[in-house]
Amino acid sequence: MNRAGEQIFWREPPPGRIDIEPSAIDFWRVLLPAHRSRLGLMHELLDDHERGRADSFRFEHLRERYILRHGLLRMILSVYLDVAPAEIELLLHPGGKPHVRCNSRPHIEFSLSDSDDSAIVAVTGGSPVGVDIEQVRRDRPPFEIVSEFAPDEQSAIESAESDRQRTDLLYRIWVRKEAFLKAHGVGLGVALNSFSVPVSDPSPGNTWQQPSLDRDADSCDAFDFDLSNDLVGCLVSCGPIGPLRFFDATESWILRTMKSSDKIAT
Repeated sequence: MNRAGEQIFWREPPPGRIDIEPSAIDFWRVLLPAHRSRLGLMHELLDDHERGRADSFRFEHLRERYILRHGLLRMILSVYLDVAPAEIELLLHPGGKPHVRCNSRPHIEFSLSDSDDSAIVAVTGGSPVGVDIEQVRRDRPPFEIVSEFAPDEQSAIESAESDRQRTDLLYRIWVRKEAFLKAHGVGLGVALNSFSVPVSDPSPGNTWQQPSLDRDADSCDAFDFDLSNDLVGCLVSCGPIGPLRFFDATESWILRTMKSSDKIAT
């Protein structure tokens, strides 16, 4: 499934709790600077591990970005789980992929990615997902990373007709590979040249070979998207991708959620 280049219509989320079907996927767009005034609140929502991680950043702008994206992630997850954001217990799989201890709450899978001042959260009630976004640097594209890609991916990039096409394909392959690794919860401990992703538009049910993951090849569904001309992304699902919804985590949604819920202190 590929819709990169097609217009996506982002809308403010509905009030209150949000239900999601197993095959459906919700995308949340977060523009971090719009929520900087809520930095103190977002910090209060974090657990001890997240606060320690935030304090480990040497640069203040990186610390602020971490607090905002993780605090907003908790707010987003809370409307699916119907629980206070600060009470959500986030755990890590052995490969580093975060997940929610749901207990008797609805099962959800999610993935978070950010680039500069933008973040994307993907939420589903079904199979594990991974999402990645990258800011396209046309003035200094990181062509050095191409040597770490699989041979067919390298060939596709090298054979592109122009520098712009090479840059576009580099980033498209990059986000597909990162999203694939996130979906499978293995992180960047897997060599990027040990598996291949489609170098053309992926279609539903593509089988992406993954010889380093010590398992049979999985059938994945992929969704390419663009947030802007220079911000590209990909979502990979370990199951079929069903209906998609696109939500904007706006300041008004934050305020409305805070006012309508006794679970978030104002």
